[in-house]
Amino acid sequence: MAATSAHTTSITAPGTSGGLITSVSINASGDDVLDASHLGQAAGSAANRFISPLTGYTEVSVSYIGDSYPESGDTGSLSVSGAISISMTNCICTSASVSGSVGELITVDATYRDISS
Repeated sequence: MAATSAHTTSITAPGTSGGLITSVSINASGDDVLDASHLGQAAGSAANRFISPLTGYTEVSVSYIGDSYPESGDTGSLSVSGAISISMTNCICTSASVSGSVGELITVDATYRDISS
């Protein structure tokens, strides 16, 4: 699921004091199915499949304007509210980049991934 936010969508996240989102992308992966079939199986027999012990994850990538930015490794809760809403109670910033010009607010691109506990 990917979307671009309206001008009223805001963010509160680890390493930030808030900001106005210009775009947001949400990626939710499912559980992996592992194929445990082997070469000794009879022709035409059903494949052996198992659900991976590793669960899926949710990843949120945002671009926003504000006055603070996260660093990779910052952890905490994430809240995106407005035209698009999502929250994570425990997440980590996996990447962040920042740009800006004199006299303007900074532009930040950051990606957060939920942490399973």
